[in-house]
Amino acid sequence: MTDVIGADDDGLLGICPSDQELNRALAQARTPLEGGVARLKSCRIFRQSGCSPEVLSKTVN
Repeated sequence: MTDVIGADDDGLLGICPSDQELNRALAQARTPLEGGVARLKSCRIFRQSGCSPEVLSKTVN
């Protein structure tokens, strides 16, 4: 017996194949966007610090 509500005998949730495809497509579309947001955040941190990325990385390490 599993603790997950709606799980089948294997312990996996019963997600229909079309929902799995949709989730996969959304994840693929979201990946570059998340990378771009992370890059913008790091650029903003470097700009606000007033020093170069090399100096900050030496300080952090």
